[in-house]
Amino acid sequence: MWAHRIYTTDAMLSYWQGQSVYSDTEITSVSPAVLGASRLTINWARSTPAGTQEDLCSINPHFAVAATPGAPISYLDGAAKAVVETEVFTWLAAWAALAANSFNTWQLVWHDIVAGDAFYGPADRFNQLDPGIPGTAGVGRMPDQLAVDLTFRTASRRHWGRAYVPGIGMGKYDSTYGRPTNATCDALASSWRTMINTLRAKPQSIEQVVFSKAYQANLVISELHCDNVADVVRRRRAKQASYRKAFTA
Repeated sequence: MWAHRIYTTDAMLSYWQGQSVYSDTEITSVSPAVLGASRLTINWARSTPAGTQEDLCSINPHFAVAATPGAPISYLDGAAKAVVETEVFTWLAAWAALAANSFNTWQLVWHDIVAGDAFYGPADRFNQLDPGIPGTAGVGRMPDQLAVDLTFRTASRRHWGRAYVPGIGMGKYDSTYGRPTNATCDALASSWRTMINTLRAKPQSIEQVVFSKAYQANLVISELHCDNVADVVRRRRAKQASYRKAFTA
């Protein structure tokens, strides 16, 4: 069973002790000098009509490495990031089997943060994928603002994380109710679960975490959910019209 664990600083310990958490939650205070995480931005490009261009679609999971056994509190070095990328590519293969071929995984970008920092540091690892990892589920494409959610639950209900997975193809939605099929949810969640467990078993003991910048904490993922209610991410909707019909009378 995945544990309910929170790692924070002495300055923020009282905040977390006052939060509503599970009864078996372990809250540990550590030096702010070692408390941090690495954010991986996975960017997808999408084909658009001639003469138009749209923003990238992104998700931003965070990872931390054990400074001491079982304590995922520090940001990753370059070698650990390479280890994560290997497992991310395995998950992306599962994503591709569900995604329309007009979506293409384009790049992986890493930024680190340490407790107390106001901003993430500059990108220190950049993996431009050429030719990328396109969807292979066919040409049926849903509106770009639709996403299937992966929810990362932690010990604190107020501090969960989510990834809004883009590009899931039309054939992976139920044609009667317009929901992602059970098989789609199973495939996304199972492949992400495999990634979490594989990284935990590595010598570096890499954990996926939810990092709280405001309250200086790493919250370890304790549950992973993927349900069949599609979400809407407004910033992904098409912003440029390639055709317009207008009347004045």
